[in-house]
Amino acid sequence: MTVYVNNRSFEISEDLTIDQFLSQHLPDQPQLGVAIALNNQVIPKDRWSSQSLQNEDKLTIITATQGG
Repeated sequence: MTVYVNNRSFEISEDLTIDQFLSQHLPDQPQLGVAIALNNQVIPKDRWSSQSLQNEDKLTIITATQGG
């Protein structure tokens, strides 16, 4: 199955939740100050461990940065 993260494709062989995907495929991704949208809908962080990914899903990960 293929999922897309910030327009980058990832092949995964099993159903994964957002949390599982992040830990297996993006282990260096910060967990604080992060927002995730699944198919253009923001998913609250408390649902990352229960929200399963499906074939052709599109994740957008946005990380807050400091500056001004």
